[in-house]
Amino acid sequence: MKKIIMILLIPAIAAVALSGCIKETFPEGSTITIDQKPGSLHGMLSDVLALRTFLRSNDIFGYGGNPAWDFGYPSLWLERESMGQDLMWQNNNYNHWRQFYEVISMGAGYLANQHPWTWYYKENYQANEIIGAIISVEGELSDDERHYFGIAYFFKALVYFDLVRMYQPGTYSGAEDTRLTVPFVEYDMTVQQKANNPRKPANEAYAKILEYLDIAAENLVDYIPEDETYPNLNVVDGMRARVYLTMGEWELARQYAVSAMAGYTAMSGDQYCDKVTGFNTPNNAWMFGMTFTAQDAAVQNFFGLVNFTSWMSSEQEWGYASGETSLFPRIDAWLYHQMSPTDARKKLFKNPDTGEIFSDHSEITTRPAYASVKFRPKTGTGGSGDPQIGAAVSLPLMRVEEMMLIEAEAEGRLNLANGVAKLNTFVQTYRDPNYVCAAERETDFINEIFIQRRLELWGEGFSFFDFKRLNKPVIRGYKLSNGKSTNHYRAYNTTEAPYWLTWAIIETETMNNAGIGLANTNPDPQTPDAVPESGWETLNAPY
Repeated sequence: MKKIIMILLIPAIAAVALSGCIKETFPEGSTITIDQKPGSLHGMLSDVLALRTFLRSNDIFGYGGNPAWDFGYPSLWLERESMGQDLMWQNNNYNHWRQFYEVISMGAGYLANQHPWTWYYKENYQANEIIGAIISVEGELSDDERHYFGIAYFFKALVYFDLVRMYQPGTYSGAEDTRLTVPFVEYDMTVQQKANNPRKPANEAYAKILEYLDIAAENLVDYIPEDETYPNLNVVDGMRARVYLTMGEWELARQYAVSAMAGYTAMSGDQYCDKVTGFNTPNNAWMFGMTFTAQDAAVQNFFGLVNFTSWMSSEQEWGYASGETSLFPRIDAWLYHQMSPTDARKKLFKNPDTGEIFSDHSEITTRPAYASVKFRPKTGTGGSGDPQIGAAVSLPLMRVEEMMLIEAEAEGRLNLANGVAKLNTFVQTYRDPNYVCAAERETDFINEIFIQRRLELWGEGFSFFDFKRLNKPVIRGYKLSNGKSTNHYRAYNTTEAPYWLTWAIIETETMNNAGIGLANTNPDPQTPDAVPESGWETLNAPY
């Protein structure tokens, strides 16, 4: 077994924490057990493929009539984004995101709250299957086995980086931060250890995530994936850049962001807004991604209703974001108006004054103000009528533009003028030639970075984490807010990142894991008081 594998056997790693939930059962019989497949390259490959296919999973609870927000990893984006400010739903009785948006029924015993916990721990279970199988291999590992090993550890890092940020109160505050995160699962845990598996302190959790990424990097250093749905060394470095940015390690975040960008180029404004391939087809800016197929349950079930395109494309005709339900995804009005008329991204959202939007769809005029066409159906409007064509889209999980923004922010934390220059170069070159950031204080610069990240990465699953990382308030009720015309709408205004961005740990975990119990869990988020609409006119811009 090669040296990088052997480092796993030292006591400090062998003693790691254990399990997310004692009842963890990655659907029984759907994968081969570790004991059944030591050294089976075919078995390992099937598990690597399962890591990728689970990104687009459907009905993870096995109920058959799965909730409309259960379609794999992208559904977790929309759950989290709905809890913030930037993604506004044309709210009506079809809105299955209401409990996330309004913070209702989000306690430990509710199904919606259980969804991310279940999804992430099932994905981690699958990664552990691969790791355990490879650890059991005798002799020298093949290149394929090393690469599978690295891929499994990358996915573990992805899982726990999200979980830690969702369940830790607040955000990481440094090496002395011992606030509790989540239990960590490793491949060799016993049932007894899983039954008493405490939440890992934040400082230890981040160290463990970086350890996973180190193992991934050492095993993927020579790996050339067949497509962007497998992580290569650039993607590992991109994940390191994300982690170090969250940790406030600016120089390391900058270094890894630069390393990750090698070989990739940012989308032009025309590529970003393309009517046929826009955010449904990989290009040279996509470092890591996923692809729904026409055979996926998320595409086929319920006539194509339960998938990302059904919810996020205002140009399709079969799903929730269609004329049948009028539940169109919209950008927050204030955020929209932070784009100048020359910003290429602005034309992807319906202009509230002119009705203009960059779309050829025959019914686009019926869409409400601020409605989005960022995420096109596959083949553009040609796939708008058939979910087995239009919903079989690719989605980006990491883009080079994100790395450019990480570099700019980290640079600005180290040297303000350099960071401002990096931000101006990025936006002026690729999105808006007339953009100017003239920040002379770090606070103003970070606010501008915050805005540009929200615009560039809108709908891709980032703003929840940025609100929490930067301790930014959610402000929905303000003058000219586009929430007024909706029903079931609750305008929540806070002065800092709201408490409901810290998720409650599910009830079955606290019942079955003595290492947590009721004493060491997160409180259920209580529904806050809404700002009366009569008071909105006294509030101007949110920031």
